[in-house]
Amino acid sequence: MPVTLTWLVPQRITQTVLYGSITREDLQAYDALMLNHLHGATALVHNIIDVRGITTQGHLRDVLQLQSLRHPLGGWGITLGAINDPITRMLTGMVTSVTRTRYRDLPTLAAALHFLCEVDSSLPPLHEIEQQLPAAFNG
Repeated sequence: MPVTLTWLVPQRITQTVLYGSITREDLQAYDALMLNHLHGATALVHNIIDVRGITTQGHLRDVLQLQSLRHPLGGWGITLGAINDPITRMLTGMVTSVTRTRYRDLPTLAAALHFLCEVDSSLPPLHEIEQQLPAAFNG
């Protein structure tokens, strides 16, 4: 499956990395994983989604069927790299408009974490989050 989902801050911030060709089955498997993360949460769960490695988009109708987009504990959705690809930018704009999702596109993980700490005061301080991240996540 060309999708990985990892907790960056347990029960609060996930990171999704999408790469390669994204199929309906990949989206359905991702949705099940994300719903599992959301069902265990007690506060908003923000998702940072790295789309820079996508070579073929999933279909819009398949994305719109993702139940995790409408979960009551779904927080901010932040993409990394959508602004650089016109198709991804268009699809993301359509999805967030239809699902009324809180959304931003930012250039780096560091920028996304900084933004989340500014808009959600219930998160740990940024320096604490950054200290807990493996070196591979920095940037």
